[in-house]
Amino acid sequence: MAIIRAPPASEPLDHLSVGDLEQLLDPVTTKSGKALTFRNWATTFRSDATAVFRPTSVQQVRYAVELARRQKRTIRAAGAGHSPSDIVCTGGYILDLKGLDKVIAVRPAQSDHPRVHASAAISRQTCWLTAAIFLFRQFLSR
Repeated sequence: MAIIRAPPASEPLDHLSVGDLEQLLDPVTTKSGKALTFRNWATTFRSDATAVFRPTSVQQVRYAVELARRQKRTIRAAGAGHSPSDIVCTGGYILDLKGLDKVIAVRPAQSDHPRVHASAAISRQTCWLTAAIFLFRQFLSR
């Protein structure tokens, strides 16, 4: 499990062209095939997106949102697909957040429980494990 730091205040992306944004997103972009079709867990809703972005960093999320803004396309965030609605369905872009599964920071809290700051797709088990390791390290350092 990688522990990363939260990014500093975000700088504007005005200096990047649409081509630059597409090139930066290319490693995490799907533009053809079955992966463009979104279905919710109950298979009651489906849609075919123009592209699916699977970012692994906050910066890649920023690039995808900026690209959608400049191209005036809809962008919808998708998680596990457990919504019983059509909330993710779009003919535009889908932002698949499953790759955002990192612990960003662990901080002591006022009580005996540390606070775990994590990205979107991290599992509850990983948060608990991270908190337990943090507490164990605090105990060893006393």
